Amino acid sequence: MGGLLANTRGESGEQAPRATLPRHRLRRALIALSLANLAFLSAWQRRLYGTSFLSPSWSWADELTMFLNVLLLAAIFYLLLVLTAKLKLRGRAFEGLVYALPLFAVSNVVRRIAFPYHGLITAVLLIILPLAAGVAIVCFPRKLLPAVEFIAVGLVVLLPLNLFRMALVSARHNPPPVLAGRFDPPPVRRAVIMIFDEMDFALSFPRRPAGIHLPQFDRLRTQAFFATAAHQPATDTEKALPSIISGRELYGFPAAQGDRSLLLRFSEDGRPQDWGAVPNLFADMRSARVNVGVVGWYLPYCRIFTSLITDCYWEPIYSGVTDTPAAGRSFVDELDALTPLESRVRLIQRLQHMIVKAESMADDPQLGLVFIHLPVPHGPEIFDRYSSSVTPFAVHKDWFFDNLLLADRTLGVIRGSMEQAGLWDQSAIIITSDHSLRQVMMAHPDPVPLVPFIVKMPGQRQGVVFDTPFTTPIIRPLISAILRGEVTAANLPDWIRQHAR
Repeated sequence: MGGLLANTRGESGEQAPRATLPRHRLRRALIALSLANLAFLSAWQRRLYGTSFLSPSWSWADELTMFLNVLLLAAIFYLLLVLTAKLKLRGRAFEGLVYALPLFAVSNVVRRIAFPYHGLITAVLLIILPLAAGVAIVCFPRKLLPAVEFIAVGLVVLLPLNLFRMALVSARHNPPPVLAGRFDPPPVRRAVIMIFDEMDFALSFPRRPAGIHLPQFDRLRTQAFFATAAHQPATDTEKALPSIISGRELYGFPAAQGDRSLLLRFSEDGRPQDWGAVPNLFADMRSARVNVGVVGWYLPYCRIFTSLITDCYWEPIYSGVTDTPAAGRSFVDELDALTPLESRVRLIQRLQHMIVKAESMADDPQLGLVFIHLPVPHGPEIFDRYSSSVTPFAVHKDWFFDNLLLADRTLGVIRGSMEQAGLWDQSAIIITSDHSLRQVMMAHPDPVPLVPFIVKMPGQRQGVVFDTPFTTPIIRPLISAILRGEVTAANLPDWIRQHAR
């Protein structure tokens, strides 16, 4: 008799008709599935609505891991709903707090899209609102809980719709590109370009705070050509990097076409041209039979310059997944999307992967040009100056200087690797940035459109300060002149003056 009674009780401990139990459990399972799907809103948004040009090549592995992750989280939500229904305090159930959990993910997507550059105040508000919603459901369950459950059950239809749309996205993406073959023999001369994204010249050097020490950059500037008036070609990466690589400043803003083409215009009446097909630095190297390696982020270099480069590694800005599908990495990347710290966590992982690849290519004597576009000191903040550690939890109003310290450390790692391989002294090294620190990213006084520009020629030990203004698309002809042996440490200042514009 006792066993029969136990089987006819609901999961909340209250008497329930036996016939209603399967329906009750099914309803709870649907609610758990809906909540889990909502919790992955950021991952879905990246995959379904992200710009294909800036997104990785989504694969069937992403589809499978998304489905498995939703099922796994749904099982956790189901258990939480069961436990909180049984847990009562002063007659109140705490199911409302479970319903509030996906709202943190929803609020994070709203914050990222609607308030991308607002800081702590917006973040706090978007944390308080989900908590307030959960407390309201706990305090007024009879009025709110039926409506919330009804909405949750209705939203479960989003899961099959998302899976169907994800299948269309996966089917539309192209396979990873096959890069160009290598030339033999090894190059007589070689160059390494390092672009530190959003590294501001004024804040990094003449107006750097007294407590911020950059031993690697300062050491290099005393041994190299150091420009004090290098102007950025544009204020954004999408425009600055095409200008630098093509050697020409752009007119207007580039337009993405599909996932492999970026259309550029160089004059008001000029027709749009595919970045990968216009004359550019990598095409110059290919014509000169120079092997090129690229390590970059944000812009899909490996797709754009497939026929011009021999080694390539690219990290997207909006995901931890690359163009080479791997189910394990997709699984972890989707779990990262559950936290409001996802952009910081991904930047840490991204930088770690890119440093490994940058060391590998910078140490490869077969590569005559290595082009490295690094994601620091660009935000978000992932370095704590006080603990001198990489962390997603660092919060400073002047975060640029924290990430600047990390950029300095990154330069030291790459330099150390090249020195160990015996290639640092043999290589021409160019250090610069795509653009200076934008006010929308971090407010700072008296912004100037200047970026660092440091050139160390092979074997150079003596530094020189250069004050003549020029713009950084000069890099394209400079690299060609260096590799042809036309530019040396002695005549570099005169060459820059002659070609400055």
